[in-house]
Amino acid sequence: MQSILWFSPIVCVAVLLAADPAWRGKDVAQWRPDDAREVLTDSPWAKPAVMTILPQRGEGQLRDGGRMGAGTSFGAKKGLDPQRVLIRWESAQPVRAAEMIAGESGAPDWDGAHYAIAIYDVPAIAAGDYKRAGGELKPTALLKSAGMKDLKPERVVIDELEYGRSHVLYLLPRSAEIRSTGVEFIAQIGRLHLAQFFMPEQMSFQGKVKL
Repeated sequence: MQSILWFSPIVCVAVLLAADPAWRGKDVAQWRPDDAREVLTDSPWAKPAVMTILPQRGEGQLRDGGRMGAGTSFGAKKGLDPQRVLIRWESAQPVRAAEMIAGESGAPDWDGAHYAIAIYDVPAIAAGDYKRAGGELKPTALLKSAGMKDLKPERVVIDELEYGRSHVLYLLPRSAEIRSTGVEFIAQIGRLHLAQFFMPEQMSFQGKVKL
């Protein structure tokens, strides 16, 4: 006997609501603080993520890489667990608007000529020369997508927080158009590694992709 699938109207409405958050159907001027916080913490532009820990490199590997006795201390300390962070596409107009509505005074500044992607609450970046530290992080990050040349950051900015963590902002050139297919952001901070997919076709607001 062929089975018949049946859904109640309540179930159908619940599915539709889950697929279409309230903020998407409003103008920015109508967003409430709860809408803004959702955009900033769990939306196509903002995703909770886990930074995994890479194996410890031996002295020989460090020497071959030219890192013995120099450089800035990054990333995981001995015994540190994988770290939960937030990664956010800062240059998207809905994100900037949500930051103002939510009153996020500590949101990083960025140059409008770049794609700006931030990793929030990164642990164990040693205090000191953050300009040099940002330079050391440039070669360890990229934005990649099928059919597009990998984009490397032109600048990396580190903001120190009061509770021993940092925000790390990656500024990437808008030299290539990002297609609607998935794009992956990859970054390494010391032994901490992050790879996160974004779907540009979902990163739209009022009919236009916002990156």
